[in-house]
Amino acid sequence: MKTPTYYQLENKCRISGEPISSSDVISHFDELPIPGLFFESAESARDKKIPMTLVKSKKAGFMQLSQTMDGSLYRFYKSGQSDANHFSWLENIAGQMSKHFDLVTPVLEVGGGKQRSG
Repeated sequence: MKTPTYYQLENKCRISGEPISSSDVISHFDELPIPGLFFESAESARDKKIPMTLVKSKKAGFMQLSQTMDGSLYRFYKSGQSDANHFSWLENIAGQMSKHFDLVTPVLEVGGGKQRSG
């Protein structure tokens, strides 16, 4: 039985349009659980893994994942909190981090964006 593919590889930078194939690989993981999805059993989640590769475009310097998730996986996804509560929580985390880091220290927050349609 063939394992389903839950992602597609991007061929160009989503911002600058330059080829991703020429980008520097910052980090790569062969198999990770699909983020944000919770399954009823370990067995039902076993084949639902994806590679994840963080790349940095050479010309523009933008960083992004080279994989795009299959949006159909998230068709029933609902956040456990309202947007207002979620952003309040993020502000709290940012406040805590600012106590430990210089305010000019770059911080990478992975995720949290809205899915684009189309």
